[in-house]
Amino acid sequence: MSLESRSGTPYLSIPLKRQQEHQTELEALNRLFPTAEATIREALSDYVDAWLKQNQNKPTAAFSSSWIPGPDWNSGSGIYQPIYETMVEVYVDRGLAHKRAGWFFGLILMDVMIHRDTDHWECWHEATSPDEDPLGMFYRPLRGSEARA
Repeated sequence: MSLESRSGTPYLSIPLKRQQEHQTELEALNRLFPTAEATIREALSDYVDAWLKQNQNKPTAAFSSSWIPGPDWNSGSGIYQPIYETMVEVYVDRGLAHKRAGWFFGLILMDVMIHRDTDHWECWHEATSPDEDPLGMFYRPLRGSEARA
């Protein structure tokens, strides 16, 4: 297993309460953009590999899922743009689509992290205040004695 909560509970799949909606959204993505899922998963894996290399000597370093696509789905290479476009198609309302796109992106990243077999990670949510949504899921590698078998 390669991903666990801060309490040490392993994630073997995305949370059960999100699986049905995630599956519906994933089917819509694959219908509208047949190659997008594989491209997104590869880009996320490459991001994590590069992040690990850059932060290998920083034992407390972590990253947030929200930092990867940033606030504009079309920025950079546009790899993540199909997520937003799919959510607009599914939910119509652009405000809701933006929020759902972030959640959907986060679940894809979580699934990528669950299935990494080269390293071990912990994840958690942080909110800046009790009334706010968390700023994405945070991830950091567990190293040495921190990693539980």
